Amino acid sequence: MGSEILIIFAFQIFYGYIYFQIGLIITVFLAGLLPGALLGDRLREGGKQILMLTDGLLIALMGILILALKMGGDRLPSFFFLVFGFIISLACGFQFPVALHLGGGGNSAVTRSFSADLIGAACGILITSLILLPYFGIIWAAAGLIFLKLASLIVIGTYKETLYCGKR
Repeated sequence: MGSEILIIFAFQIFYGYIYFQIGLIITVFLAGLLPGALLGDRLREGGKQILMLTDGLLIALMGILILALKMGGDRLPSFFFLVFGFIISLACGFQFPVALHLGGGGNSAVTRSFSADLIGAACGILITSLILLPYFGIIWAAAGLIFLKLASLIVIGTYKETLYCGKR
């Protein structure tokens, strides 16, 4: 969600008419989640390696966004923001079924995963829009999201790949 807010704010800065196309930006983000989740469900057996790969992809994408904005953000076509948002949401959608599989599946794993996803989305929106963007700007906000994904990568790397069996 932090990435989505970042894309929306970047679009607004360069085009100024956020209300005109905000529905399209959000639709593209939501449209990327489904194919990502379907692909993630097919490849979920890869476990933590798949999560680490997608975290690496998200880090690289944020790096590409930083470079694109620094090198010529005002010359980027609006299509760039839509395609970029779709690719990010595709990677995010990909992670959910893989994380669910690592959690052991079942009702309790679904509840935990969905709750964590909603809390993470709410925190992502609040932190990005209320702290990162106003106080640090778009480039440093993107760098903050990279740092967050690096932390996630470390957590995944140290995660034991035994499936959840009801005991911790």
